Amino acid sequence: MAVAGFYDEKHGIALCHHEEIHYTTDGGKSWSKADYPTFSTDLRGTDPRGLELLKADMAWCCGSNAIFVTFDGGKKWKQISSYGAKGRYLSFVDRSIGWFGTANYIAVTVDGGENWTRMTLPKEVNITKYRYHYQTKNSGKTWYILKLPASDKKMIGIIPHTSIATIRFLDTRRGIVVLYAEKPEVGFYIFETEDGGQKWREEKLPFRVKAGSPFLSRDGKYLTINDIFNKQILLFRHLSVR
Repeated sequence: MAVAGFYDEKHGIALCHHEEIHYTTDGGKSWSKADYPTFSTDLRGTDPRGLELLKADMAWCCGSNAIFVTFDGGKKWKQISSYGAKGRYLSFVDRSIGWFGTANYIAVTVDGGENWTRMTLPKEVNITKYRYHYQTKNSGKTWYILKLPASDKKMIGIIPHTSIATIRFLDTRRGIVVLYAEKPEVGFYIFETEDGGQKWREEKLPFRVKAGSPFLSRDGKYLTINDIFNKQILLFRHLSVR
């Protein structure tokens, strides 16, 4: 499984290997295989990796050379655009404005993903290196480094092309970062800020998860991790976020 994400405690989507997508509407008690007959050959031979859930019934995913959207909670998917690189990351603020990322660049859309414009990043912004997190407050015109209290934590990717970190800002001040690292112990680390990233505090999971891809819901309440060692999807509820 590449990544799994829950919008709330009931609705979730899992991007699986072997070109499969599954969805649930009962909190993971049962999963159904998605119908995607309109997927083009752009996705064949690779697995979808990037996922974004805007609502319980609306989501995007990206794989190799294409981006897809669903309007029924993951039952059926439609290809809406293509590009010349393997997509890993997706993020939308509403059904029109969103961002797409590969290992080398970021692109922005203002029409729900049908058309994308590659963003020009400053030379000092290197999105190919681990342990670097950047923030912009003016739609990407300028960027600066987020100073996380993680200098002793070496981020690693347990599987090639797998996301090892996820970031959600609930507003201009409150943000959550989840990253996978190997020091001081192998597992996930969570950092939260309430002042726009000036100061961070570390939070703990109820138990240590050794490997997988993290996904944070839009409201920061639900953290999904696909536990690749135990072959299960873990859903955590953030009790401090209301």
